[in-house]
Amino acid sequence: MFWNEPDKQKRKDNMKRMIQGILWAAALGLAPLSGISQTQPGRVLALTSTNISARDITGAITFWNWNYPFAAPGNDTAQATVFPDGGGGYNVLVSLLAGPYSTNYCLRGGDGSLRWQMAGAFDDSQRDTVITHDMYTDPDLFPMGPPRMSGSKAPSILLSLRNSAYGGPNSSILCVDGNTGQIIWTHSMSGDHWATGFMPDINGDGYYEVVIRSDPTSSTGLWCISGKDGSTVLWTRPDLIRGGLPIKAVCGSGRYDYAIGQCCYDDSSYVVNGMSGSTCWQSHFSSFDLMGIRINPGTSDFFIGAQNSSGGGICKYQGSTGARIWCCSSTYNNQTIAGLIPGPSSSYYILSGWRHQNLAVCFNASTGVKLWDNIPASSGDDLGIAVPDQDGDGYGDVMIINNGIVSLYSTASGAKIHDLALGGVQSLAWLPLGSPELALLKAVRPSFSNLLLTTNYQLQVSTDLQNWTSQGAPFTATNNSMVYPQYWDVANWGSLFFRLQRLP
Repeated sequence: MFWNEPDKQKRKDNMKRMIQGILWAAALGLAPLSGISQTQPGRVLALTSTNISARDITGAITFWNWNYPFAAPGNDTAQATVFPDGGGGYNVLVSLLAGPYSTNYCLRGGDGSLRWQMAGAFDDSQRDTVITHDMYTDPDLFPMGPPRMSGSKAPSILLSLRNSAYGGPNSSILCVDGNTGQIIWTHSMSGDHWATGFMPDINGDGYYEVVIRSDPTSSTGLWCISGKDGSTVLWTRPDLIRGGLPIKAVCGSGRYDYAIGQCCYDDSSYVVNGMSGSTCWQSHFSSFDLMGIRINPGTSDFFIGAQNSSGGGICKYQGSTGARIWCCSSTYNNQTIAGLIPGPSSSYYILSGWRHQNLAVCFNASTGVKLWDNIPASSGDDLGIAVPDQDGDGYGDVMIINNGIVSLYSTASGAKIHDLALGGVQSLAWLPLGSPELALLKAVRPSFSNLLLTTNYQLQVSTDLQNWTSQGAPFTATNNSMVYPQYWDVANWGSLFFRLQRLP
């Protein structure tokens, strides 16, 4: 027999924030917005010398704050990279530099709580190769979705343990489960080496590959290894010392090839065959250091940032032939390409910076025409990030850091939209939000039999069979079998116990 009063209680829904994307371990907080909806809301991740906080677009509302275990004073000593957790949410990898090494802390994007931590090293290839986390969502380049080396739902990430940080004799590349920090495999090499990112599957084994670069003083150059086991070497290029990015197949490999911005040895850009590592084409950039490379979304074309003592510039290359589509130069020293900004009708714009003049600059990615170059910025290294459209003009916007103060600017006009209520900021990252995820909770309610009619009973609940708590008011048995009207949420079966106490 059921109680006559209503016996249904709503079960709670477990809601989580969701976003899409992927990471490689050296994006260092410069998260561009290609591949992310311009209307999608998000959080501003602001890193100071003592903490990271998730803020609204004004900077006035704090959603969560995480204090560093130790201070990280100075530029480039605190960086954040956002990557998905595989269940609809995002993780935030915070890297804090202390001396020659860093410690990496993985936080949950929803509340800033700590998932795991591990010693590692900054991947200095950020300074010559800018890997975008969003490129891994491009189905043309990554048809298998985010790299998952362990078979878990969480994407894998790469950490580099450098020789100079740990006294040698080897450097190690770690492939790590992004949610747990569990090491999937380790690849050790002699000398200083960094992982430059994942490469789409080129040997047909169903796993992404990994590209490793060496220190410029080393003769080991560029390596491509199997992501399945972290040990099988697919090809090497001792003459190439800088990292790059995978592009759509242009060399006849039938799979994917690799674009490289090379400096120090021959100041050239390359595209090499993804299957063999052999050169498809080389373009010489006389007396320039090539400082950055980004892929043009949806194509095999890519952008190179360059600089020398007398000036700098950005060039767009046709991936299939090596032809320069356009080049723009300046008497200012140009630094790495900090972001690609989405615009109307699938257009893109390039956020960059004049390194020594401390100015941010924006180019049309299709034509190379400069939109503006006069926004003050503290550094060409961490000048700011691209964010979704905030002023309704159809263009993604930019946040620029100037002496610790963050300001939001319109990409289309270069006009300031507003200053954020933030100070002492070293670097920024963007944490997009998506649709909620529904999960079902386990819920139970007790039923009773062999009750004595007209007898009074008291229901009691325990989690350990030692301590019991009375629930509700005593009731009188009106039937030999009855069902209690209340539900209890149970995280794990067997963790909640019930009993009836007979009353006088």
